[in-house]
Amino acid sequence: MSETAETAVTTYEVWSEAPIKPTYDDWFWICKTSKDDEGEESCMENDVLAYLMLRGEIYVTQAQVGGFPEGDGRNGLQVVSLMLGCNDMFAWACADAEPFSMADVPDIGKAYLADNKWGTLKWIMKKRNQQPQPPVIAMMKRDGAWDEFCDSVGANTQDAETKAAFAMAAAQMREVKL
Repeated sequence: MSETAETAVTTYEVWSEAPIKPTYDDWFWICKTSKDDEGEESCMENDVLAYLMLRGEIYVTQAQVGGFPEGDGRNGLQVVSLMLGCNDMFAWACADAEPFSMADVPDIGKAYLADNKWGTLKWIMKKRNQQPQPPVIAMMKRDGAWDEFCDSVGANTQDAETKAAFAMAAAQMREVKL
C-alpha cells in the first residue's frame, strides 16, 4: 500500500473511532421508529440527519437545481445538498459522496445504528451494488463487518475507472507539453 493510501486509511480509522458513539437511549429519542395511525413505520428524519451530520457521516455541499420551465429563475440555482461521504472507500484520490432522498433516511439511520463504523458504507454499497476497494474490504473483514451481504453486491469497478481517468488526464497533459 502506498504512503498516501496508508495515510487515507489511517485518517478514516481515526475518524471512525471517534468517541461519539450512539447509545440505545440516544437512538430511542433521536432515531425512534414507531408506527403511525395506519400502522406504517415513521421516523424523525430531521433528527436522524442532524445526528448523522454530528458524527461526520453526512456532508453538507451544494447542488445545482434544474428541471424547471425555461426562463424560470430557479434553474441553475445553487442549493444546499446533503450527501453521505465515502471518500477513498471505492477508489483512492476520489472525493466521493452518495446522494440520498428523505425516503432513504430511516434505512440509513438503521444501517448506522447496526454498525456505527461501517453501516453507512454498507448502505452505499447496496445502493451502488458495488463493493469498496480491496484495502477497505480488508479493514471491514478485520473489524468483523464483512458479511454475506457484502459478498452479494457487485465487484468494485470505480477503482479501475478512476485509474483510467487519471491515466487519460496524464496522457493529455503530456501531449500538451510536447
